[in-house]
Amino acid sequence: MSKITAAITGVSGYVPEYVLTNKELETMVETNDEWITSRTGIKERRILKEEGQGTSHIAVLKQYWSYSKDKYKARRSRPADLRYHHS
Repeated sequence: MSKITAAITGVSGYVPEYVLTNKELETMVETNDEWITSRTGIKERRILKEEGQGTSHIAVLKQYWSYSKDKYKARRSRPADLRYHHS
């Protein structure tokens, strides 16, 4: 039996642009910043607002662009040579 090995070759991150603060949340539900912060430590949350997209889209796109950028540098390909197939 052959040995299977794996390695983490990169780490990346992304957060959506829209920020929902506790202050904004106060206008939507009966709560306040102090109550939320004292119980959860949360001051703000990032919300993906694009129609029909969820966190899986963020992960796929971030991974694709990170991979594409690395391959472009490694092979000196043209960006137009890179393809992304989304189903």
